[in-house]
Amino acid sequence: MLIKTNVEDETSFANILNFNYKFRDINQEGNLLDSYDNIRLQTGDFADVETFKDLIKNITGSNVDAMELDINTERFLTYSYVCVDQEAWNNTNEFEKIKHHFVKYANIIPADKDINPEAMENNKIVTLSKWKYAKLALTKQSVTLLSSSAEMNNYTILPAEYENQYLYTYILNLYKKIYLKKLQAEFKNPKKVNSARKQFANFTKKLWVQEVTEDETGTELDLKMKDTLELEKLYAEVKSKYDVLYKDMNIDKNRKLIIFIAIMLGASLALNIINFIVLMKK
Repeated sequence: MLIKTNVEDETSFANILNFNYKFRDINQEGNLLDSYDNIRLQTGDFADVETFKDLIKNITGSNVDAMELDINTERFLTYSYVCVDQEAWNNTNEFEKIKHHFVKYANIIPADKDINPEAMENNKIVTLSKWKYAKLALTKQSVTLLSSSAEMNNYTILPAEYENQYLYTYILNLYKKIYLKKLQAEFKNPKKVNSARKQFANFTKKLWVQEVTEDETGTELDLKMKDTLELEKLYAEVKSKYDVLYKDMNIDKNRKLIIFIAIMLGASLALNIINFIVLMKK
């Protein structure tokens, strides 16, 4: 489920940080919803946040299956774009001056929380810097792009690419992760092994080895998303189970074939002996 929001008429980057943080958790504990009273969800479809949460619960239903697959369904994944005024980031005001804001933005941290930018960036963030005045960050829970209006592309072309092409590249990689986890679980179920084996072969042929895009930036982003979501590791784990099962099946087939050949040889030998005895009696 994809929910798009637009924070309008905001001149404070702190409000963006707080908005993302406030609506990150689906079922929030305590008084988090009241912590940032100036940030509200305004829509004609929901009277308040509580009715919005009820809708999410009705759609997602039980979390049992998600828990079995080790998928977090209590928190939204954040995909966010912000273009700040060029006065904040330009030739004279370098990115390092706003780096701490970027790290908070990438990790979905509220504006009033103190952090160590270097420690958090090194441990959690995978970055992509293909543009002079734009930087993209990936974590397991978010994809965030911070840009500056110092470059016209950042408020004309890049937002459309980010909202469409790059977004669906992200969704595709999320799908791969969930699908691989599903197969991983099915390989553990004896009743679903054969089906899982066929699905994995089909997944590998039709999706895993296929190129997502010919766009250079999109290709690099796709690779970084795979790295952040640890898809290669997950795929290798599933493939290992597939290979073991495939080997066991071949061993079983060969064993059955050997037994069949042995039976045929035994039957043939018995017939030859009978024929020989009959001939000797004549």
